[in-house]
Amino acid sequence: MKLFALIVLLLFGLNGILVEPLRLLYSERRNIRLLHVDGDRRSQNNFTTTVLAKNLEDAIAVAFHYQDQILFWTDVSLGKILRKSIKKDSKVEIVVSVGLKRPEGIAIDWVTKKIYWTDSHLKLIEVVNLDGTQRSVLFWNNLDQPRAIVVDPSHGYMFWSDWGEKPRIVRASMDGTGRRNVITTDVKWPNGLAVDYKDPRLFWLDAHKDYSRLESSNLDGKNRKKLISSSLPHPFSITIYGDRVFWTDWERLSIESCNKKTGHEKWLVKDKIKDLMDLQAFESERQPDVKNSCAIGNGGCSDLCLLAAGGNHTCACPTGIVLLDDSKTCEDGPQNFVLVARRTELRLISLDTLDHTAIVLPIRDMRHVVVIEYDPVERFVYWTDQDLHLIKRAKLDGSEEQIVVQAEVKYPEGIAVDWIGRNLYWSDTGTDRIEVSRLNGTSRRVLVSENLDEPRAIAVDPGEG
Repeated sequence: MKLFALIVLLLFGLNGILVEPLRLLYSERRNIRLLHVDGDRRSQNNFTTTVLAKNLEDAIAVAFHYQDQILFWTDVSLGKILRKSIKKDSKVEIVVSVGLKRPEGIAIDWVTKKIYWTDSHLKLIEVVNLDGTQRSVLFWNNLDQPRAIVVDPSHGYMFWSDWGEKPRIVRASMDGTGRRNVITTDVKWPNGLAVDYKDPRLFWLDAHKDYSRLESSNLDGKNRKKLISSSLPHPFSITIYGDRVFWTDWERLSIESCNKKTGHEKWLVKDKIKDLMDLQAFESERQPDVKNSCAIGNGGCSDLCLLAAGGNHTCACPTGIVLLDDSKTCEDGPQNFVLVARRTELRLISLDTLDHTAIVLPIRDMRHVVVIEYDPVERFVYWTDQDLHLIKRAKLDGSEEQIVVQAEVKYPEGIAVDWIGRNLYWSDTGTDRIEVSRLNGTSRRVLVSENLDEPRAIAVDPGEG
């Protein structure tokens, strides 16, 4: 009888200490590792560590898609979101490479295969497909320093923390509607966030020295409970697995754990981890099966199908594009917009939507863009590059990029499109000429080459000839 009681205690009475192998995914800026714990989790002798991604620049937030076995992370130095298959010898792929400054939080909707992220510098929260297509801004107003972000597809909610002048934790539907503050008092530096999907509760860490603690609440922010209210020097990231909470601490360079309901039974999982950042429990339990209305025919949406509270969904469009009156179909690109040239990139600001977010066009190898023009007929954008000494064009989505004129081009500082006659005019301060060609660069000829001294801006009025 005593032996039976001992077996029961070992299997069920130690809160998962001796059973159920655990895998913890964590980032340490230059590397992302998988910590495998098999046996007594209190003994570091039972740990093995595998490097999943190495020689990185500055990996901060990490996430994963368990079924597809894909690892995702944000790099704040490169300003990119990247991914890599967890299978051996796989290559790192870029998911989002433009229009990012400091992406500090990332979350995966494993149900509809979306990435959600925060950018604390640009003050944006965005969503995109796992392959980087159909990117859309969800929130752009009333964001100060958005940091951590988590999603709860089973309830259709997303949560994020904000470190701004009015620190808070915010909840909204995953389609960007129904925004509301859930935690606004007794909070200073809300860092890590996690949702317990098995026993629905929201968990968070506060890193401020005067507020340092681990807390939880209902998903609406009610029924708050302090699990640990001291002895947390600088907690950063948090995750849930089974009946345990796991978190990282910057000062202790450690991963630690406690009981998720009481805050008791605290122990050190692993220490001496330099540059320790984000933490995720890499287990199927963290991404359970969820029935969703986007599963059949993409919910009837032409582009993005986003989950919403109450088991519903909403059709959405890429940034700058309007959803038509049928609430399912997106317009064929932005119709009214402003194009802006920066030295190494082109940006589009749509006037069709309220956010007016500048979209970086996916065009590479721009060295010194000086001037741009647009052909509304074929929807090509044209630009001159003084370092490359050429004129190029491409579609707004970056496709069909091609050199229009390159030979005998030095410093083209003016360009104009004749959208009626289908001609391209440009001035060159290096050759002191004004030239014209067809829009594809053929039938080129010099219009003016005498009595010009560094001609710059040029404009045409096709309607008047």
